[in-house]
Amino acid sequence: MKIDFLKENCMKDPWQHGLGFIKLYMKGYELNFHSHLIPNPTKNLHSHTKNFISTCLFGKIKNIIYKYEEASNSDWVLERVTCQASETPATVYSNVNPIIVSEEIQNEGDSIFHRYSDIHDTQLLSRHACTKLINEPRVEDALIIRNKNKEFKCAYQNLGTPKDNWEIIDIILKEKGA
Repeated sequence: MKIDFLKENCMKDPWQHGLGFIKLYMKGYELNFHSHLIPNPTKNLHSHTKNFISTCLFGKIKNIIYKYEEASNSDWVLERVTCQASETPATVYSNVNPIIVSEEIQNEGDSIFHRYSDIHDTQLLSRHACTKLINEPRVEDALIIRNKNKEFKCAYQNLGTPKDNWEIIDIILKEKGA
């Protein structure tokens, strides 16, 4: 994977997602570049708006699936988010307890099917990683499980600049063997 190929063939400039990766739209698929170089100010447990297949092109990522139980009192809230910039979430349940259901390591070449309704989180296990996503059509708004003691931050509020994002992608590509 070369930076020049990505620049020539992308559908629009890369942008930072608040969960801690840079998204790049290519024709027919998306690339997510994961790195500790990318901030993750909205790192919440979350579902998705659509089903997709994620294939790890390089690096290593842990995918952690959760379920939740309603609780009488907890630090966690379940909210519905539209995944639109500047929109506030709607509370589904004021008190929940997140429970780990499973964990799966995604190594280079591994593919995982993500169901839109699965609540999950990822943990980067290598310095950098890149995943290729093939999406199905949008199904519904996403859910997040968020610590109530932390202010909600929209995942789309700080997208970075195209110049900075291309520079980070270039660093990731150069260091991907590290």
